[in-house]
Amino acid sequence: MLEFSRVCAGYGKRDILQDISFTARPGTVTAVVGKNGSGKSTLAACAAGLLPVRGGHISFNGKDLSAFSRQELARTVSLMPQSLPAPGITVGELVSFGRAPYTGLSGRLSPQDKKAVQRAAERCGVEPFLSRRVDTLSGGERQRVYLALALAQETPVMFFDEPSSSLDVGARSDFMGMLSGLAKDLGRTVVVITHELSDALMVADDLVVLEKGRLLYAGPTREEAPTRTLERAFGVTRRVFEEDGQTFTVFRAK
Repeated sequence: MLEFSRVCAGYGKRDILQDISFTARPGTVTAVVGKNGSGKSTLAACAAGLLPVRGGHISFNGKDLSAFSRQELARTVSLMPQSLPAPGITVGELVSFGRAPYTGLSGRLSPQDKKAVQRAAERCGVEPFLSRRVDTLSGGERQRVYLALALAQETPVMFFDEPSSSLDVGARSDFMGMLSGLAKDLGRTVVVITHELSDALMVADDLVVLEKGRLLYAGPTREEAPTRTLERAFGVTRRVFEEDGQTFTVFRAK
């Protein structure tokens, strides 16, 4: 279980996050939403050890993340960033980078490492083009490759920063469904940073709403309280409709 307890963080003299507390549970998806500048990416950076907290603490299964070694943290929390480079290497080589916390400086893959890479590639549907160069892939294909990289890292906690921002509607729905599957099928603690409210409500079990670095709501998604909070924070109204037996949620500006 990943727990944020009264976390404060920032850059230079500027405070970004102020008194943030919530819990992300194994086997669930937690969506963190907020307008640009609300502190969403800062929160992910703190969890991944890229930015130290200034107050409070982040713990996993009762142990403060600040007490983890770099290797231990890399085996506990993975982060798929918003910007996904397209290096001139093969897909297989890129996915193999997910094993870095286990291979050490040599980078030599053991049979166990190779199996982890293969499992991740199969799970994410990128096995057919393991030998292709990353810089020849479409945006959606590259997104799945980076998901495979994160999955190959085999961390119990997985953060995704705006994972669907460059995808069209169909690809976005498929990708978010894959993240939900990681939580439900593999028992991972999945945290999705997004500004897409419809995506958040589609897959998230729990919702965290930030506004200017402060916490507005943290709790179950399927309740009336988060809907009212989202409408107030984003200046939108929620519409729910059904089509072909499926329920869809759309937010429109007031």
